[in-house]
Amino acid sequence: MAGDSPSVPGTGPPRRVVTWGLAFGSAVLTCLFLEFVGFRFLLPHLPLKVHVYLPREIRVLAQPSKRSAIPRDYIALVGDSYAYGYGEWLLETDSRFNRGFHSADVIHQATGRDVVTFGAAGAGSLTGLVAAPIGRLRYLDASWLYSLAHPRVIVVYFYSGNDFNDNLKDLELRFHPNFPGKDVQDREVFRSFLTTVVLGRDPSWVEAESGLPPTRRLFFTRTLWRIWRQAGGIPWVPSSPVTGGVNRVIVGGRTIAVPDLHSPGLQLGVEEIALATHVFEEGLLYLKRYFSNSAVRVVYIPSALECYQIASPEIDIETYEGRRSRHRVEELERRHRLAVTAVQNATERNGLAFVDATPYLKSASRSELVHGPKDWHHFNRAGYEALARAVLTVL
Repeated sequence: MAGDSPSVPGTGPPRRVVTWGLAFGSAVLTCLFLEFVGFRFLLPHLPLKVHVYLPREIRVLAQPSKRSAIPRDYIALVGDSYAYGYGEWLLETDSRFNRGFHSADVIHQATGRDVVTFGAAGAGSLTGLVAAPIGRLRYLDASWLYSLAHPRVIVVYFYSGNDFNDNLKDLELRFHPNFPGKDVQDREVFRSFLTTVVLGRDPSWVEAESGLPPTRRLFFTRTLWRIWRQAGGIPWVPSSPVTGGVNRVIVGGRTIAVPDLHSPGLQLGVEEIALATHVFEEGLLYLKRYFSNSAVRVVYIPSALECYQIASPEIDIETYEGRRSRHRVEELERRHRLAVTAVQNATERNGLAFVDATPYLKSASRSELVHGPKDWHHFNRAGYEALARAVLTVL
């Protein structure tokens, strides 16, 4: 046709280049959308098996015990693996979905309020009450997009089965090497220890205080990278039951043999219990000061042996100190009273509400086991439901 210029081969971009360019551009735009908009809405729907690949600090946002990724007017649980929710219920949960598996989920269903947990496996009072909740909230605040308000209510879980031991170990490994010759009972000294060592060396806190670089705020991209690299590992490995010889408990009218179980620090002396409780109280006060606008509640979680009616005259305990493992039942009863009283006094003299969950667990254990049968270190579903009933009394 007159006026048309003949096409010259090779003068335009090859069709394949254009196609790849469009595909790359679309992929970049999709990733940017997911990073800054979509991931926030996806988090509460990610299956449990994906949670391990999330950066540790934002796993709290993927928990199913709330109405959206960012909780509002929420209840926070702090403590060790009991606050996190390890146990048989988690092991039985289909990891292809994001379904509840511990006390946070029961409390959420009962109250309709958002509930999140900052529980840290293996933590004593220093990490569980100070480093984990404060460090992770500070990190989220520094991320900008995922900043959280402070919780309306904080529920502190004190697990008598190993928190006493963990607190003494923390003094040995962290306080004395960094404050040689200093008095543990000196409140100013201990507060300095919590600030400079416990919180000051927590990775989340340190990174947030240093200023998160832009790449550390790309949580969606970091998650994809971890999945590609197959980073981490399933954090909820079942505990191996320890074989025992003498322990017998009465459940549902039957006498049942159980393995060596956690006790309320039966291997520790009375002075050691007092010292470990002092560590708990200092951690509790630090938490209370930092979250000055949050109501704080304390729940005493009994060790496994405290949860059952014991049928045998003697018990074998799982000991952390390499000390005597066999004790009379009367010793368990005396130590239970001492442990509960110590934690209750440390709580109430600071004006905080306290509840002993032992009666709720003992009531449940009359008809069914509240631990195991695989993981005897943590509650099963019946145990977590009983624990939640105790928590509800102080909310």
